[in-house]
Amino acid sequence: MEYAVDHSSYFYFVKPNGELLEKVPHTLNPNMVSEPIIRLTAQTQTQ
Repeated sequence: MEYAVDHSSYFYFVKPNGELLEKVPHTLNPNMVSEPIIRLTAQTQTQ
């Protein structure tokens, strides 16, 4: 191979200003991604 790109094995949830909210490892378990989405969505709705 003449060209290779390494990718992160994490999903990053960030605010529009770039502040990191959550770093979630890539997985085949959808709950590991959906739980932070639900929690972060609930937090922003109460603010």
